[in-house]
Formats: sequence, structure tokens, C-alpha cells
Amino acid sequence: MILYNITFHVELGVVADFKEFLIQEHLPFVTDSSHVLEHKLFKLLNVDESEAMTWTMQYYLEDMGTYNQHIAVIDTKLKKEIYERYGEQVLHFCSILEKI
Repeated sequence: MILYNITFHVELGVVADFKEFLIQEHLPFVTDSSHVLEHKLFKLLNVDESEAMTWTMQYYLEDMGTYNQHIAVIDTKLKKEIYERYGEQVLHFCSILEKI
């Protein structure tokens, strides 16, 4: 099993809109359009929130082939939408883990 993690740094001024975008638009699209087995959205608690919040969104995928499909289609669309909508108010980095 593959865990694909995206960590977001979300400026306070766009937190509500970004949360709505993820929950109302992006996650339903992922559920309907990909082979994601499960997804989760978390907020980091041990960080300074005076200017921004840190969230993680995790997708569980069956294997590397499914991951590669996800990156090519779903992930590319998500990152483009985030940049067009929020610019540098939402920054992100990604990591991939394999269950052992």
C-alpha cells in the first residue's frame, strides 16, 4: 500500500475558503475519479498558527502504478487549481510512503 501525503501551509486569510474547496470540490472529485482507497485530512497541532495553519491530506493507494496514475491526472489538476486560486497563500510539499 502507498500513502501519498501533501502538507499544506495555509495563510489564515484563506483557511475557510481552502477548507471548503478541499472538502466540497476536491475530495469528491478524487473519490469519483480515481482509485484512492481512502483519504484523510489533518491539521497539525504543534505549530505556530499566528500567520498560517499547517494541514496534511493523505491518500491511500493500492500500488505504485495507481500512484503514478494519480500523480499524472488528479494531483496535477489539484496543484494547478490551488495555484490559480490561492497563489502563494497556500504552499505545499509532498511525500510518498510505502507500508512495510
